[in-house]
Amino acid sequence: MKKKHFVLIFLFLLFGLIKFTNNVKGDYYIFNYLETDKMVYFKDEKIIIRASWELDYNIANEISYVQIQIFNNFSKMVWNSSKYDGIGCFAKNWTVNVQDLNIASDNYSYILHVKFYYFNFQFETMDTKSSFLDILEIQIIKRELSCSLINFTEQLKYGESLYFKAKFYDKLLGETSYLINQTISFKVSSNNLITYETNLTTNLFGIVEVNISSFPYLCLGPNYLILSLINNTFYNNTNFLYMIAVEKIPIFMRIINFNNTLGKQEDLKIKAFYYYYFNNLLNNLNNYSIQLNIYSNGVLKYQNVYKTSISGILLINISHKSLNVTQNDDKLIINLIFNGTDYLEKNEIVLAVKLNQTLSSETDRSLQLLIFSIVPVLVVLSTLFSLMSYNNKSSKQISLREITFKY
Repeated sequence: MKKKHFVLIFLFLLFGLIKFTNNVKGDYYIFNYLETDKMVYFKDEKIIIRASWELDYNIANEISYVQIQIFNNFSKMVWNSSKYDGIGCFAKNWTVNVQDLNIASDNYSYILHVKFYYFNFQFETMDTKSSFLDILEIQIIKRELSCSLINFTEQLKYGESLYFKAKFYDKLLGETSYLINQTISFKVSSNNLITYETNLTTNLFGIVEVNISSFPYLCLGPNYLILSLINNTFYNNTNFLYMIAVEKIPIFMRIINFNNTLGKQEDLKIKAFYYYYFNNLLNNLNNYSIQLNIYSNGVLKYQNVYKTSISGILLINISHKSLNVTQNDDKLIINLIFNGTDYLEKNEIVLAVKLNQTLSSETDRSLQLLIFSIVPVLVVLSTLFSLMSYNNKSSKQISLREITFKY
């Protein structure tokens, strides 16, 4: 009887030892390392994950495995590896394409967590053990875009056209990293309003060509050109902003007839041609007012307003009497002013006229008439005096025949 009790006790202890051994064996694992090839990735790159571990458990009584998992900022799993339940020592690599991860594409930067997960389940006790043995934080960023302009000008005359090229490339890789067949949004903004908008496509060299007329798409003053890459998840949403100033159309004047030296009895005559360029075509400044101011020694002598003809010709004819010059006036300063319009620039021309003998009083005129009347009289008197002198000289002469020689 005692022998039987001893056998039962031995079997009970053996069963308990086996069960204890199995339970201990299921908890056996060694975590060696978890690593990624780098900590920051671009959206179009791949994540290389490496890990090593050792696992040992009783397959008959429990389930045990390890797994690599990736979570986003909201603790939502976006990727996981297979479950590795093999017994022994292991070292494995995984390649994860960032594009395949279910993460938002609007933000510039994303934080992901790479975790080494351990799991164990006991059939008999229904106990479950799970934990993250290691956690790595990595960052996913979009690439930075660069844009350079070719033949761009920051100033434009109203009516002119603007033609330039914009080249898009990766900021990190340089200008040889062409963005081929990408959609570029092009907008023009002025006074907080969009005046022009279109989409362009980059060519084999990452270039788009822009050809826009200042009329009617640009406004006078500052205009902002906005270029941005759209429909691309790899590059950051960057707006490239450039300012171009549209100026008024300049007015030109060409003198056709003008004498910069004026005699005392001469009228002032000016003939000039006013014109401007619009869309690279010459246009006459027709039927516009030109203000004329004439100064002498800083004093305004004459003022009037004239108009150009339909062909842009300005004709001015001012009588010398209207100039009202005095003996002290030796020079006239002529100011021709076009005050401009909403689109035409102001134009001001200064001319100088030298006055020769500027006296124009009645005394001077009387003296002139007196000289003109005396000159003929003096000519007649001079002639008579010469004849009388000649006759007197002739009467005093003796002929050779009248001379008698005496010895």
